Amino acid sequence: MKVFSEILSVRQIAGEPRRRWFMCDAMELILWVDEMGGPAGFQLSYDKGGIERALTWHADRGYSHRRVDPGEGSGTSFKATPVLGASYWFKPRAVLAMFESAASGLPPEVADFVGRKLREHPDVGQPVRRPTCGASQA
Repeated sequence: MKVFSEILSVRQIAGEPRRRWFMCDAMELILWVDEMGGPAGFQLSYDKGGIERALTWHADRGYSHRRVDPGEGSGTSFKATPVLGASYWFKPRAVLAMFESAASGLPPEVADFVGRKLREHPDVGQPVRRPTCGASQA
């Protein structure tokens, strides 16, 4: 797996924290930065090219894990904007290992912050939870 590299021309949205964007072949990382320059949250998308999912963490909302709907197959010839869909099966240790294998391309403070938050996720120390029939996937 290749390491992350930063995309320098990132569109900023008025009224939202400043965003930094990092990519590698299998993952994307959006880092929201507060007024003081510190991290306010992140979204790590992974398994790009497969069943893409995104783990999001915000200081005020905590963690969420969702499947990414790529916006394809909408019945038109145009690709729609990808959106976050329903929650989806989460394998935290595998995501942490994938992140750590590409993190050397990140600024050390970004790699440390996101790595720490991944290790703090409440499911990291738990066995993988497999979805059951009729239950929603978390």
